[in-house]
Amino acid sequence: MNDRLVSMYVKKTQFNMLLFIIKNYLYYMISVSYMTVAVMFVFPFIGDGPIFPQVMNDFFLDSCSTYWWTNILLISNWVPWNSQQMCMTNIALISNEFQMIVVLIPLFGFIYKNYYRRLLATVFFLIGIGGSLVPVLY
Repeated sequence: MNDRLVSMYVKKTQFNMLLFIIKNYLYYMISVSYMTVAVMFVFPFIGDGPIFPQVMNDFFLDSCSTYWWTNILLISNWVPWNSQQMCMTNIALISNEFQMIVVLIPLFGFIYKNYYRRLLATVFFLIGIGGSLVPVLY
């Protein structure tokens, strides 16, 4: 993934952002789909014990039967507003990473091609610092 970005910067080759985003979506979607199917259809048969069925229903099966499609679309960090209803809460990090790719790669491409690089880089840096301070101050 980084080789393509480096080749754009060093060798001044053309970079197709849409193709890059589609490849990343497929890369993440295949692994997330595999894990979602495994949690819904394989994990219930792996464990055993007195509270295992209740834990599986509470943490995985109830929420995944309702919100499985949010994992496939990589929007699982947005759609169920209540984090208790999320299907596999750790998948939200992968969704977040893909959404950052969708937003930041075109932004970096714009900064690279634009003549106002220092101004845009400074604004981007200040927005990043401000965004990291919001949870601390809130």
